[in-house]
Amino acid sequence: MPVSVFTASQDVYISSAYPDQNFANSIQGNVLFAGTFTGVKDIYRSLLQFDILSPGNGIPPNSTIESASLILYMYRNDNPGTARIEVFRLTDFFDENTVTFINRPPSGLIQSS
Repeated sequence: MPVSVFTASQDVYISSAYPDQNFANSIQGNVLFAGTFTGVKDIYRSLLQFDILSPGNGIPPNSTIESASLILYMYRNDNPGTARIEVFRLTDFFDENTVTFINRPPSGLIQSS
């Protein structure tokens, strides 16, 4: 069975505390944020896009995907205990250079947690 590995073609985080700010070129570097930071009103979301249909690099037409995995590594968790990450499928496209918390794309039902 062939295996394909994809890196994100777009990745950015957004924050409810800064609802009209884009963090694509953040000084934080190559990191994404999830959860809350200073309180329940300071919500961070990370948006990822994978170009799995790219000609020459994507999944061939009429292929059957038997399984898929998303591997994330946690760098820091300031809250004691386990950190739960939920994954939602976005139902519209986004541009990592312009997306904000205000104009973020809608998401569907939870896909995994």
